[in-house]
Amino acid sequence: MGFRLALVTGATSGIGRALVELLRAQQLCVLATGRNIQALEELKKIGAEVLAHDLTQGSKPVLQIIEQRVPDLVIHAAGFGYYGVTTQQTLPLAYQMLQVHVQAALEITLAAAETLQKHQQQGVILHLSSFAADLPTPGMAMYGASKACLTHLCQSLDFELAPQGIRVLVTCPGMVVTPFVTRAAQRPFQHGAFVMSAQQAAEKIWKQINKRKTKTIIDWKYKILHLLLPFIPNFWLSQIFWRNVSKR
Repeated sequence: MGFRLALVTGATSGIGRALVELLRAQQLCVLATGRNIQALEELKKIGAEVLAHDLTQGSKPVLQIIEQRVPDLVIHAAGFGYYGVTTQQTLPLAYQMLQVHVQAALEITLAAAETLQKHQQQGVILHLSSFAADLPTPGMAMYGASKACLTHLCQSLDFELAPQGIRVLVTCPGMVVTPFVTRAAQRPFQHGAFVMSAQQAAEKIWKQINKRKTKTIIDWKYKILHLLLPFIPNFWLSQIFWRNVSKR
């Protein structure tokens, strides 16, 4: 099935921006939302329609666009993280993360599904989660918890809505070269070797969308690790994750 209109949140950087560029290269009509006004202006130059909005402030403008324009491909790529001991972080920051990763994701999914049902259309709703959703994540506790909620939500909603031709997919990237890590660490970060680019991640996500696969771990290294998870004690996983985050 081809798509009539795609809506992408978090479109001004990282995987979200790479997806907008990929979708426009596929000649799809794209509505891009994000906070960075300058980046939105750049996306307008490649033919995307844009909406400036910060999802930490609520979802209403995005929900209104969904109801008005009825996109049949919705990609929720907005998200952020932070590193550090959870008790040293502020509650407002934690609430913002829950707002973007969980509340906005749920509101966007339900609005998109209900609008497609109303217009008797099929479609795909895809969320960017994280491989961290399947692990204990000390040093990123709220991030891992919010992404775990998102991953489980998507898998359940996909089962419920698939009979109506509405799919709810979830992608779990590993380490990808985006501004995410620099923002989370609040300092420059040097990525190691064999790290996926945002463009490579976008291409794999596009394949997932076309195959209608419910959940995809897009990096082969993390696929192997996922197979080993049942055999690794949580304490060891926590130690490994903590050491990894502490280096960022």
